[in-house]
Amino acid sequence: MGHAQRAFRPSSTSKTAFRLRRLTLPQKPWSSVSTLVRELREGRGTELGRSVVLTFDDGFRGQFVHAYPILRRHRLPATVFVVSGYVGRYSFYRHLGLEGFPRTDGTTPPLAWLPLSWDEVKEMRRHGVEIGSHSMSHRSLGLLPENEADFEARRSRQILEARLDAPVELFSYPFGSRAFGDFDWNLEEMLREMGYGGACTTVIGRCAPETDPYALPRIPMEDADSLFRVRCKLSGAYDWVGRLESIWQRLLAREHRVDNGLPIGTGFLPG
Repeated sequence: MGHAQRAFRPSSTSKTAFRLRRLTLPQKPWSSVSTLVRELREGRGTELGRSVVLTFDDGFRGQFVHAYPILRRHRLPATVFVVSGYVGRYSFYRHLGLEGFPRTDGTTPPLAWLPLSWDEVKEMRRHGVEIGSHSMSHRSLGLLPENEADFEARRSRQILEARLDAPVELFSYPFGSRAFGDFDWNLEEMLREMGYGGACTTVIGRCAPETDPYALPRIPMEDADSLFRVRCKLSGAYDWVGRLESIWQRLLAREHRVDNGLPIGTGFLPG
């Protein structure tokens, strides 16, 4: 693992936390998912050295408001995987379990948890952010019938390419756990046949030269991470968590729903 690449998936977008993480990263080359995938497919993964690859899943408005300005200011490459069926909707993602808001105590979810608008997606892409597919509705593809899984991956890509007038070659599996069955070899082969170049998972770990481009592991970054913990993750001291997570996922039942489709009758954001 001396020449491993590292891909991070922040689960939130606090501007302060993201700036701190930016400042604590070692002076290593920043790369992109597309570059990583190309090097792995060509058998040249060792050439990336200990590069840092940054990714965001779902496509929250908070990622545009808080993270994107910093990415643009520092000219940092990143990839945002968006759920095509939600882009532009004034509706919270159903997998977040936020149905029924506002609550009786009057609280509501932050607006930063709403999906991106198409204008925001286009703005990020214009300024160097890679856009990848995260399915149509954020359902676990591995738990869907084959025809529905095919539709989720194929149709989401078609919509993104039509809206952005550009090819979309990257995918991120919703939920992304191999142990829970969110993806497997059959889905990897399906993406390959569709023309996707690679796919990210939520399996915790770092990429190595022998990593499968259609099953890229990543390291989660959380708002609660201390600076010491961030440094530990960067150094590889977090790798054992992935092995432990895989074990307990095989032993315990999943608690949250992964089969909620798109909401019906919701409004759309401008753009």
